[in-house]
Amino acid sequence: MLPVFLAVVYALLEFSHVQAVKHILNNACREAARLGSTTGVGEAEVRGRFEEIVETLINPDEATLLLKQLESYDQGNPLPQSMEDWEALPNMNFADPEPRQLFVVQAYVPYQNVAILPLRMWNFMHGDVAADPFTLRAQAFMRHE
Repeated sequence: MLPVFLAVVYALLEFSHVQAVKHILNNACREAARLGSTTGVGEAEVRGRFEEIVETLINPDEATLLLKQLESYDQGNPLPQSMEDWEALPNMNFADPEPRQLFVVQAYVPYQNVAILPLRMWNFMHGDVAADPFTLRAQAFMRHE
């Protein structure tokens, strides 16, 4: 009975941790996008704002941050579907943006890098070292003012 109780407690803690990381990523993307939408702000400041918020819960080096232009979306094209498509978009130029230019701040972090009990430990225990961990993602769309 005790092992079942401990497993349930661990699952609750892990689920809560996942939700906290997702919340922090969403908030950091939104705040970085808000900062990037103002005039006179560079890419370094946007990245710095993102890292400032994220470091309250995880190591900012664990997260990958994309700052991309979305003018093709304004022309009626669909949003990218894969991570490769997102990465292929042109980088946002914060030094000389167009008025009302649409951009996205997108962050992703492999869950295995921020888990309380990393998945690789489970993989080792169960002999499945090739298991692909899932990724936590967040994004915020904004237009430059």
